[in-house]
Amino acid sequence: MTYQNYLALVRECKNYKSAEDILAEYGYPADCEWTADGLIKAFDIIFAVSEADISKLVELSGGNLSALCRKFNIPLRSAQNWVRGERKAPDYVIELIGYALMSECEKE
Repeated sequence: MTYQNYLALVRECKNYKSAEDILAEYGYPADCEWTADGLIKAFDIIFAVSEADISKLVELSGGNLSALCRKFNIPLRSAQNWVRGERKAPDYVIELIGYALMSECEKE
């Protein structure tokens, strides 16, 4: 999936209450590159990005904030502030983290 298509899906998800809602409406694409579980995780990631939910992205990456920070070279203190809601992560950072995590989803 190209980055532009990914961003279009992020914008589309803002019109839905959950990742399950958008999957229920669109269904499993015939030309999908992911397994069913991979697709569900990909949409969970896209939906978390659309909500700017950094805590959910940490959870979807394995639940370890320190590991996520090391992986993406993000200062731990900044990420801690984002998770606690003391500061807001820049949108582009959330989008890039989500896109990178999506690339790790299980493919067929």
